[in-house]
Amino acid sequence: MAIDASPVPQANSPAVVIRNGAMVMLFCALEGFIRDRSLECARAINQTSVPYSHLPASLKAASLISTFEGLMNLSRQMSFTDRLTAFEKASVAVASGALGAPYNFTEYSFARDKSNITADDISKIAKGFGVENFWNAARAICAKIGAPIVGNLDEIFKQLALDRHKAAHASSYSVSHNRLTSALPEALVLALAFDVLVSAATARLSSSRIATGLPPSALTANDVDFITVRPHQTNKWAAFSPARARALFTESSQGEALSRAVTVAASRQLSILCKDNTGRASSWKTLLG
Repeated sequence: MAIDASPVPQANSPAVVIRNGAMVMLFCALEGFIRDRSLECARAINQTSVPYSHLPASLKAASLISTFEGLMNLSRQMSFTDRLTAFEKASVAVASGALGAPYNFTEYSFARDKSNITADDISKIAKGFGVENFWNAARAICAKIGAPIVGNLDEIFKQLALDRHKAAHASSYSVSHNRLTSALPEALVLALAFDVLVSAATARLSSSRIATGLPPSALTANDVDFITVRPHQTNKWAAFSPARARALFTESSQGEALSRAVTVAASRQLSILCKDNTGRASSWKTLLG
């Protein structure tokens, strides 16, 4: 049903509706991943090493200002009672760190102040954790993993957002089958690059001496690399370290290879990249899990 029977797609035909809906869902999934992973990383910050008093200003703003900005945006759809409860809970959470208790980030902390995430939002979030020039760094990550992405990643994200907007709001718009097929690996690579960079920046911040007045250096793509797990020979899976042609080890299944790679990657401060038999990234695991 993804292909129209007639040469010219008909508005509201089953194929058009399915493709447009899939594009909307794809972009929403990417947005949700960025927001949720940002929150997971923020909550993973080592508060012993990074007390609230030395939390970077951008992350203080995320825990405090962004929480209420996001809550104001989302609360319009709530009943009065639900709004009151949500604001009461958020008030307790955002006051905790400043009052000396363990600080909290909320589900409203990252890019919830508007309906859709923008390319600038992603760059701002990443910079808050310590990623230098996110879109350039993400492009370099694509090169490291051999992702066949053509063009600037921020422009690719903007095009995904535009396709999503048209698919959701323009009644005459039809996402082509080829466009939908190309959008999936684009979204996957964007999610992967964001995850590995922000996760690595979080790990660096958590192990830093920022509480003694020594902030961590900004993170670039040069600070991130992978143990790569991929098919190797007949019915075997192998793991490769960066820039090495010879396999570190081989296992009889993907699961066994990934399990062993977790131990190796942790000892070397590397993320894990899994590739399918076409050489395309299919999954990954970061320093933060």
